[in-house]
Amino acid sequence: MKNFQVILLVIFGIFGALAAAIFSGGIKLPQKASETKFGAVGTVTIWGTFPSSGMESVIESFNKEANDEIVVFYQQKDEKTFSDEFLKSLAFGGSPDILIIPQSLVNQYDGKFTVIPYTAFTKRMFTDTYVDAANIFTKENGILGFPIVADPIVMYYNKDSFNSAGIVEVPKYWREILGITPDLTDLSSALEIRKSAVAMGEFSNVRNAKKIMSALILQLGNNIVSKNESGKEISILAERSYISSNPVETVMRFYTEFSNPLSSLYSWNKSMPNSLDAFVAGDLAIYFGPASEFALIRSKNPNLNFNVSDIPQVEGSSATTYADIYSMVIPSAAKNPSAASVVASTFANGTYARQISDVTGFTPVRRDILRAPSPLIPEQGIFYKASLQSKTWADPNSEETDKVFSGLVENILSGLKNIDDAVESASKELQIVIDTK
Repeated sequence: MKNFQVILLVIFGIFGALAAAIFSGGIKLPQKASETKFGAVGTVTIWGTFPSSGMESVIESFNKEANDEIVVFYQQKDEKTFSDEFLKSLAFGGSPDILIIPQSLVNQYDGKFTVIPYTAFTKRMFTDTYVDAANIFTKENGILGFPIVADPIVMYYNKDSFNSAGIVEVPKYWREILGITPDLTDLSSALEIRKSAVAMGEFSNVRNAKKIMSALILQLGNNIVSKNESGKEISILAERSYISSNPVETVMRFYTEFSNPLSSLYSWNKSMPNSLDAFVAGDLAIYFGPASEFALIRSKNPNLNFNVSDIPQVEGSSATTYADIYSMVIPSAAKNPSAASVVASTFANGTYARQISDVTGFTPVRRDILRAPSPLIPEQGIFYKASLQSKTWADPNSEETDKVFSGLVENILSGLKNIDDAVESASKELQIVIDTK
């Protein structure tokens, strides 16, 4: 047989094998998006800070349902370098298709996301579906993303400490915190703190300090950042509210009292360890932290006899706590925006949103899920209620506002400024951060 005949036979053999594979379903031909289940095709890359070990099961479930028409890849990123990596990806053409980010990064990335018009998902649908705090992802012309989970601040307390002090009821109001602090604090004659009631008063060693102060400020009706008549964001830290004539001053007077050695509330100082470590060690009776830290606390000390409750409230005001709200947003530079939109909206529905909540330890933001906490998980009811009661604020740059709040505390504790002047100064500093975002 001549060489060209051999070659022809080989070629026909290859085509025959390919045809058989295609018709048998072994090889899938590319489909038009309109012919697929989701109306989109291709790969979608998601960046987030959630552990990949947990997200793998969610991704696997979706990829199986999508039947390889859409294939999702998840990349876990370090929270400390997340922003820099994303901005570099925009500069060098390597943007992911979806980001999972908290509301604190929304303003920082302003103009870098695709706005989903209300014609695709109405504002009424959005507000009926998600908790009120999720409204931070809405704009006049559409939504910035699909919220998936929240991380509200709650109160963890050491049951052994409460039992030893003879405290039967968990405090519901901040006024009650004042009453039990001396009983839960063990001071030496030299005012050395051996056991602490509550970690407040400082900033550097109080984990979640800004979030705790934010919760208190929001409870007193001050939203920290607002918009003026022209729609420009402005700092309102120094402004009064419908509840208090001086809400932030009131909060700071209360907050800093716990680190005042001359006060009966003295319970914390700068020499103390990180507040989470102190609680895990059994040396701190009350710890304010996000719901997602429940599993962390348990893993750090399985023998710690602790429980969780609502964060105390201001009497006479609506129940409120602070929460971070995480949403799936689509960068304007996404390579596959149509498929990204499908994935983001699908992950935000009840089935996948519940899975993400379960594997990450965060709390759902969908109202339909929050209606039914598991009776088998006692703390879940507290977390779900906190998610419904949560509020947040438009943080222009999380790292820079940490400095603003830290400076506010230090100015008061050092005596460099009185409380009124310290709040006024902090409000001006916050405005500078807003203006330079």
